[in-house]
Amino acid sequence: MCALDHHMESLPQDHANARLLAEKLSECPHVDLDLTTVQTNIIVFHLSRAARMRPSSSRRRKNGASWQSPSARASSASSRIST
Repeated sequence: MCALDHHMESLPQDHANARLLAEKLSECPHVDLDLTTVQTNIIVFHLSRAARMRPSSSRRRKNGASWQSPSARASSASSRIST
């Protein structure tokens, strides 16, 4: 909601960045992503079990994007990125 209150001018660029990132992610063999669901700055996708077995942090922040990923033991393989 902060973006709606203070950053309306950057929302179109955030949405475009999310779309570009989603298109690239959808090309990865361990990613299942329905591009029709990417309509804002939030990307939700699923990782294969093999991808979730790699050691990683459960939450990352880099270059203005926030990423929440599941652990290898998680029942759901959903990950979410917001730009």
